[in-house]
Amino acid sequence: PGYVKEEIYPCSNLPDDTSCMIKTYNSHGLRGNEFEKEKPDNTFRMFAVGGSTTNGTGEEDDETWPVHLQQIINEKITDNEIEVINAGIDSAQTPSEYVLIKDKLSSLDPDLIIMYDGFNDYHHFPADETIQNWESICKLGNNKGFDTIIIVQPLPLTGHRVLTEQEIKNAITHFPYLEKSQRYVDAFEELDKVCTKTADFRRIFDYVQEPVFLDRGHTMSFGNQIIAE
Repeated sequence: PGYVKEEIYPCSNLPDDTSCMIKTYNSHGLRGNEFEKEKPDNTFRMFAVGGSTTNGTGEEDDETWPVHLQQIINEKITDNEIEVINAGIDSAQTPSEYVLIKDKLSSLDPDLIIMYDGFNDYHHFPADETIQNWESICKLGNNKGFDTIIIVQPLPLTGHRVLTEQEIKNAITHFPYLEKSQRYVDAFEELDKVCTKTADFRRIFDYVQEPVFLDRGHTMSFGNQIIAE
């Protein structure tokens, strides 16, 4: 395929150059526009929780997957007010995400929390510990009155795409993620007993014949739109 030699980088033609990118943060310390602490009446509020792949590395404010999700919702759902708030934190892992949700997000009256995870935890924690953290967050949601969706995120090597040369170069050191992420997915049957929904996104880019990944796991706007859809 002709796309194999294409390369994508944020802001410039230089790898890892994000110097021209400016991120907007609101008064709650979360990326994106301002929102009221008191949830407006007749509003469904959801938070997207994860690491830099949710917060947005190499992406402008309007290119993250939570923003794409908001745009899709605005187009498809016109009879209800729905907020999508980006609560992704660079380098976040499930223990810190649990603290964020328990100590901060739960006080902001969430209806739904979407956890987009896997890559950061795989470096630092046994699979069983990550699974236990997800279970704890889902149980917290059951007690606090919000739903929880757990998503295992894709990396360049988790699907059946023909990778670009750039993606192959960035993927070769992360083969252990294949085994560990399978353990995450194998736990879905048990997690479904306490979580609202679990989803395996590892192959969502299959048959996509365009560059998707900027580096080892970050997706640019095109990939984020697919995630949101």
